[in-house]
Amino acid sequence: MSKIKVIVFLILIFLTCFQSCRSTQEVNENVIYIMVYDFESKEINGVEIFADNKKIGETDIYGRFIFPMNEKINEIIFRKINYEEIKVDVNENREEFLYIKMGSSKYYAQMSEKFFDNKEYNEAKKYIQKALEIEERKDYLYLQSLIQKEIENEKNS
Repeated sequence: MSKIKVIVFLILIFLTCFQSCRSTQEVNENVIYIMVYDFESKEINGVEIFADNKKIGETDIYGRFIFPMNEKINEIIFRKINYEEIKVDVNENREEFLYIKMGSSKYYAQMSEKFFDNKEYNEAKKYIQKALEIEERKDYLYLQSLIQKEIENEKNS
């Protein structure tokens, strides 16, 4: 009787292993899973995605997009109003998952203000220039002029 229990036990283990191996999904090498976040690790929805300058879709409310690569492409571009444009060379970055970080003009302006408050004017200048490249606003231009004045004051003292 104990031999039967052992045999049944071994058969159950074999079937369990066989079933778990069968249920493992195959990874599709022709699909890229894309996730787009800002520098505060918040998902960015509505990011337009272009493959070789042809729009292929937008990220969902969670900042995700699944891209079936049915044809060879060279570049993927990510665009959203008031965010920096990101270009990815697919030939150099052939990954199953693409994690994209996009900075907004607001983020760069806030970083500039922080550096300005800490009297790190050259860093503040870099960030406000980045914000202005994305979106030209009067308050950003004003901050840029304040930073420039402080840089000149440092040179003269």
